[in-house]
Amino acid sequence: MKAKSDLLDLLRTFRADKSAHLQKHPWHYMGCDNGLDSRALRAWLRKYETSLQLGTPFDPATNGRIEAYIKTLTTTARSMLLASGLPTKFWLAAFHYSCQIWNIAHRKGESISPYEMIHGTRPDAFKFHPFGIACVVYLHPDKRSDKSFGPRGIPAFYIGRAYQNTSSHLCCIIGSNKFIRSNSVVFGKTYPAKLTSDASSNSPDFDMQTTGSSTQASTAIADIKVPNSIKEALKL
Repeated sequence: MKAKSDLLDLLRTFRADKSAHLQKHPWHYMGCDNGLDSRALRAWLRKYETSLQLGTPFDPATNGRIEAYIKTLTTTARSMLLASGLPTKFWLAAFHYSCQIWNIAHRKGESISPYEMIHGTRPDAFKFHPFGIACVVYLHPDKRSDKSFGPRGIPAFYIGRAYQNTSSHLCCIIGSNKFIRSNSVVFGKTYPAKLTSDASSNSPDFDMQTTGSSTQASTAIADIKVPNSIKEALKL
């Protein structure tokens, strides 16, 4: 969000993306600080019978629960960035991944995770891997430079679950700022990943942990839809 005026558009997108979940779990109220309050926001929330709760000016403690969540996510994202050795331009990808991790974690006093509350099924924690770990992503034959003898995979490093489809992995090609979204990924032992490509080898030190039901799983490369906020942070 570049400006506070962008908030309403982001909320419209959020409601459209989560419309099925909101039918089961109604959105009763929204809490924020006074800086985001506006007549347009209040009118839009009233349309969906959602109340706006504002914190006391210059007193973050009145919005303490939200502030605590932000601090937890920020601390998790910072730890993943430092452990992975990736540059700070990946902070937003790390923040997004930390949010996904906390959504599958149990809270104190609750028997199920937020993910299970919304989707009704248990999350598969084995689909989550260390942020920044080295990997090789399967390349569809149409994306290979040589379909007969060219490499079938491309070195990359893992930056979390895909944004539009959380069943897929999102990886960044080593030596470029291009993204690959795929279900066919082999994760290696190299952590943190080496951020330089080696022409003589297509795979770092592999453990052969393969995800994806088939090596023919579809792969969207380079021009996949990545949120503009992520692209901006990575300066793509």
